[in-house]
Amino acid sequence: MPFHQAGMAAAANNAFRQLGAALGPAVLGALLSARAVDALPGHLTAAGLDGATVRRVTEAADAGGLSAVGGLRMGADTPRVLGALSQAFVDGLQLCLVVAAALTVLAAAVGFVLLRRPQQAALPSAGPAVSVQGPRTPGLPTADTRTAARPQSAASHR
Repeated sequence: MPFHQAGMAAAANNAFRQLGAALGPAVLGALLSARAVDALPGHLTAAGLDGATVRRVTEAADAGGLSAVGGLRMGADTPRVLGALSQAFVDGLQLCLVVAAALTVLAAAVGFVLLRRPQQAALPSAGPAVSVQGPRTPGLPTADTRTAARPQSAASHR
């Protein structure tokens, strides 16, 4: 990265980092919730709950999310409902982790392909001197002209 573009590169890196930090948890959380709500009726039925209870719990999950199911008063069915809710959450979590792992592998592959290794330049044995001042902008004074044009102070005339 050329020195004069380092600021732009840092800004772009920061923008993508913030975008990922905002969208990553939101998208993965939406996937987790959607998968868990989708799997919930099957787990409720497998737990041996009747159709009316399954409908009541499913409607609560559709309307208020998974946390709404935890607040339902189900009487004697509460342990089975909460067990089915836990299994549905695990299903959603598994999907979330698989997607996150796939995105991580994809990002690693893209990084491996796109990031270039710095080339090792051969050191010149007796070549011309290299400037460490960076690129020159036409019309702006250089370090040499600034020091040469500076007026001498009164203290240096003594």
